[in-house]
Amino acid sequence: MARKRDSEKTRQLILDVSKKLFLEQGYEETSVQDIIDGLGGLTKGVIYHYFDSKYDILKTILRLSVSSDFLDEQWRGENGLEKLQNFLIDSFSDQHHVNCSDEALLALRTSKVLGDYYTQQFKEFAPEVSVIIQEGIADGSIQTDYPEELAELFVLTINLWLRLQIGASTQDELSNRALFLKQMFELLNVQIITDDVLKQMFSYFETHSKK
Repeated sequence: MARKRDSEKTRQLILDVSKKLFLEQGYEETSVQDIIDGLGGLTKGVIYHYFDSKYDILKTILRLSVSSDFLDEQWRGENGLEKLQNFLIDSFSDQHHVNCSDEALLALRTSKVLGDYYTQQFKEFAPEVSVIIQEGIADGSIQTDYPEELAELFVLTINLWLRLQIGASTQDELSNRALFLKQMFELLNVQIITDDVLKQMFSYFETHSKK
């Protein structure tokens, strides 16, 4: 048991050191030797025991950030629609800023990983959203004949087109996107972005957008 805990700690240390270096220096500019130098005496063999390559480390960091960001307990609300609305309010709060911004910066600064990141979002997050939409259809809070397509649209617009651009777009650009999305979802008869959600988004953009 102790050996397993030590193994998990070592793997997490590699991920933490790598993430810090990727953010500070850039993925391409960070070498495996740079990562080794930050591991406090661990060898290159230890890295390759846990990961196939530097790119494998990066993909793992992004995969874990996607998975940890959408745990079941974050879906709070009385019905499916409320759960989506509350998810948005939580997503654009300061407590999620570090994970969200790190995830976005890593993906945006590493062009080779963007395709994998998009695929991962649709593979891992869209099914979660689809379950909530199906719940909303069952309880009457959401009306749509296309739950899977609506889930993919939610991921594409909210998570990739809006959240991924935080830190890379100005406050006005982000606010206009949010207003457009509010109008678009209203035309689809799905009130995902309420005035309260919009207020939270605007407050978040004011603090964290590109200056």
